[in-house]
Amino acid sequence: MAGLDAVIPAWRAERGWVERAVRSAAACVRAAGGGRVVVVDDGSPEPVVADAAWTAASAEGGGASVRVELEVVRQANAGPSSARNAGLDRTTSGWVLLLDADDEAIVDGVMSMLRMGEADHRMGCVVGGREHVREGMEAIAHPVPPEWSGRALPHPGDVFRPISLFSGTGCLVARSVLTAGVRFEEGMRIGEDRDFFRKCAEVGSIGVCGAMVVRYTVHGQGQNLSSSRHLERRIADHATLCDRWCDDGSRAHFDAATRWLFNAAAKGRVSGPAWETLMSAARRHGLTVPIKARVRRWMRLARAGEGG
Repeated sequence: MAGLDAVIPAWRAERGWVERAVRSAAACVRAAGGGRVVVVDDGSPEPVVADAAWTAASAEGGGASVRVELEVVRQANAGPSSARNAGLDRTTSGWVLLLDADDEAIVDGVMSMLRMGEADHRMGCVVGGREHVREGMEAIAHPVPPEWSGRALPHPGDVFRPISLFSGTGCLVARSVLTAGVRFEEGMRIGEDRDFFRKCAEVGSIGVCGAMVVRYTVHGQGQNLSSSRHLERRIADHATLCDRWCDDGSRAHFDAATRWLFNAAAKGRVSGPAWETLMSAARRHGLTVPIKARVRRWMRLARAGEGG
């Protein structure tokens, strides 16, 4: 194998979460024959500090010949994309595992992804199934679509399909992609994962592994960036994605996402400029503007005396 590194961005993550992520990433790196785990502290109020437990996790099992180097890097708060990029710039192995600080990599699944990527050097990244875990509830499996399992993604535009498969946690990125200069868009906060995968597809194919590869922590309402309180930022980033990637292979996915955003915006209290941003993107790309959403917004504004 070409070796494996792991990158874990962290911001205000509970210490137990980060330790779990580090242990799981170290186990994956060890199973791949060695490498490094890079934790990037994105300016957390309480700095992330590696302790004896983390150091021990990087040395567990595998024999003396298998080395896992643990590095903790601290930077001023600049967002998750910046933290991931900082970690990616510190990697050297043939493949890099991306893992969020509150998630847990599944070793067998990651190894399945790695074997898939190694078997076809045209692949720029590999994704797999995930288990969504909410506190106090049983894990819910989110398997890959069966028609994609064990093969390359049919069309690059499918990364915009509205499923959780294309997330920047629990995926593998090939060195060829990083050498080509592909990085996360630091000015984007919602949708940057999809943008990253689409850029990866410009360099190599995207492999879809049928194994479960990560346990993804689902937080309460309002904590995730996809929640309603982040709707205006989501609209702005959606418009950017439309302008950058909307084509015949992705139009249906963008159309569905645009309709959802219109309905959410009509129910919520988004500003006039945010609404117009969404309207303009829909016009530019011939995407659906639901009549009910327009009527709902007009009625709400009329009741509030804000005009049409």
